Amino acid sequence: LAEHYADVTVEGAEVVTRHDLRVTYQFERKELSASELIGRLSARYRIQDLSVREPEIEATIRRIYEERLLDRKPAVGTMAD
Repeated sequence: LAEHYADVTVEGAEVVTRHDLRVTYQFERKELSASELIGRLSARYRIQDLSVREPEIEATIRRIYEERLLDRKPAVGTMAD
């Protein structure tokens, strides 16, 4: 950011880290595009510099695996004696 703001929240994104004028946001691209987020940020704050980073592939694979495990339902069946 170009200057200090007490409140750096923006709808549709979560503040992950904040250090001085640097703020890191996380957002779901299914719900909000990067260009929409940048528009919301620039409408609310003076921005000095900005970068957009994709999540690391390991984190993405881990998230997909964990979501599939959570969505998986136990098999229904009976066992014969």
